[in-house]
Amino acid sequence: MSAHNNLDPPPSGEVGPYRAVEISPPFAHLPQKEMTRESPASSPALSRRNELNSLTNGHEFQHQILQLKKQQQLQQQILLQHFQAQQQQLAEQHEQQLRQHLKLW
Repeated sequence: MSAHNNLDPPPSGEVGPYRAVEISPPFAHLPQKEMTRESPASSPALSRRNELNSLTNGHEFQHQILQLKKQQQLQQQILLQHFQAQQQQLAEQHEQQLRQHLKLW
């Protein structure tokens, strides 16, 4: 049998048949290190890598802009060709209508 009745509260420091244990994070005993200029996050190598990434991203961005400009120019040329074709067709229709009208006179 147990030392105390199931209806009685367990002695302090115990929860049921187990005793209470304080839980702390696994790395709480290690000293906290702040990010300083000497830390790897601000190292010269990482700084150069970030600069290269920025340059690469900048070149990619410029390349995308050039591609979009070329695409826009092609679309403008296609629109101009369609406009000129429609203009030619309307001019021919107008000429035919004038001939028909002159025949009626």
